[in-house]
Amino acid sequence: MAEFYQYRRSRTELQAFCHLSDREHFRKAVLAPLLDAGWLRRTQPDKPNSPRQKYFREH
Repeated sequence: MAEFYQYRRSRTELQAFCHLSDREHFRKAVLAPLLDAGWLRRTQPDKPNSPRQKYFREH
């Protein structure tokens, strides 16, 4: 599982990996807490709503 997060992934990829279908629920319940805690980072932090946004975990 940790290996999955070492690569840059889109929100769609992360959501599918978690087997969650509701986008808003995933964003609020999973993605936002991981970003706030510093467990995941954005590839484009200055553009959080970019359609090309990816997420990754630093080593």
